[in-house]
Amino acid sequence: MTYRPGNNSFSRRPEKKISRLFSGLAVVAVVVIFGSLLVQGLTSPVLYLTYPLFRITNQLETNVKTVEEFITSQRRLLAQMGVLRQQVATLKEENKILKLKDQILTGATGFSLATSSKNFIALRILSRPSASPYDTLIVDTSSVSNKIKVNQLVFSAGGVALGRVDIVAGNSARVALFSSPGHKLAVQIGGEHTAATAEGLGGGNFKIVLPRGVMIKVGDPVIAPAESDNPIGVVGAIDSSPADPFQIIYFKSPINLYELVWIFIKV
Repeated sequence: MTYRPGNNSFSRRPEKKISRLFSGLAVVAVVVIFGSLLVQGLTSPVLYLTYPLFRITNQLETNVKTVEEFITSQRRLLAQMGVLRQQVATLKEENKILKLKDQILTGATGFSLATSSKNFIALRILSRPSASPYDTLIVDTSSVSNKIKVNQLVFSAGGVALGRVDIVAGNSARVALFSSPGHKLAVQIGGEHTAATAEGLGGGNFKIVLPRGVMIKVGDPVIAPAESDNPIGVVGAIDSSPADPFQIIYFKSPINLYELVWIFIKV
């Protein structure tokens, strides 16, 4: 009897399967590694080429923000400077008014009772505005009653014209102040000495109505030439509107009428 040689194909199948499995894994590994290298190889040149562009863009954005911040800070600074200039201008005007008032009160504008005392009589005030009606003063004339007459001019110690005597009765007299409500007074105002009519508003306050084209500014002196060479007041406010052909100028006596103790009458 003869026998066929033994068949070992069955025993070799597991080895082939293992070999194929390793081959597949190797292929996958090669593909993954190659793909990764390929992607990195493509990405690196792109990043290399575009990096300067990104850097320039970032720098430009930074510069733009810096410029915007600079412009904003400059605008804020200019606004603050504008406010400060306005404050300085206001302070200059106020200082000008205070200097003029000081000159008026001390008689430094050319008229002083100290150098002309023989022409004036000092009278003590018995009643002043708020106690006496219609912006008037009541003064004691007991020692000089024979020298006091109606229409005599009345001044402050610094030579500011305040009003005129309008009633003399026994040992007292009444002085009607120029600022009495409704009282009209011929004046000159401003550096050009513009002629105008002042109207009393009470309490040492006046107003003048002039065409809007007349240049008047806060701090300008107001003089009543028929009464005195000394200013009777200083412009404190101007009410002007483009729609109104006239402007209203308000001025006030530099004398606080409510604190007066003595007045001087020219004889």
